[in-house]
Parts: sequence; structure tokens; C-alpha cells
Amino acid sequence: MQSGVFSAAAVMCGRAIEYVTVEKTGEKTLFDGLKEMKATNQIDERLFEWANALRKERNIGAHAVGKETKEQDASDILDFAVAFCEYVYVLTQKYDEYVARKSST
Repeated sequence: MQSGVFSAAAVMCGRAIEYVTVEKTGEKTLFDGLKEMKATNQIDERLFEWANALRKERNIGAHAVGKETKEQDASDILDFAVAFCEYVYVLTQKYDEYVARKSST
């Protein structure tokens, strides 16, 4: 983001989140994937709401709507993309391992 291409950063982070939703749900759009992840308890309401708000910010960068993505918005999307991936992949696995270990004792 040091190069000042905030729209591109927002779009790329949005694509990363979208890829996760496709992998986890098979849905073709980011919004549908997020809804399915929420419906199947892969993410909670808070993550869904945060993702949906940032999805709209990502759309500003992806489409010629006469607005520019601001640095703070791009930074927020990057922070969320990292947090989302950590929650979906890392924390979920750690929790599942913990539950399995505790249930076997």
C-alpha cells in the first residue's frame, strides 16, 4: 500500500476473501458466499456484517463509480482479509483440534 494504489489493494483483498468463500461454499459471488458461510456457522454475525460492509468498499475500487478508495479504507480491507483468513483457517482448526483432544480424554 506504500505505492498509493488503494483501489487495487482493496480489490485484491476482496478477491482473496471471495476465493475463501468460493472454496468453503461453492457460491459464485462474494455476497452469496458470505451468506452461506454465516448460515452454516462458518462465520458469525459480526464477521458477516464486517465483511459485507467492506465488500461494498471493495466494490468502489472494482467499479468506475466516480469515487476513490481511501487509504484507511484499503487498510481496513487488508486488516479484515488477514483476520478473516485467520478465523476461517487457523482459529477454526485450532478449535477443532482442542475439542477433539478434550473429547478423547
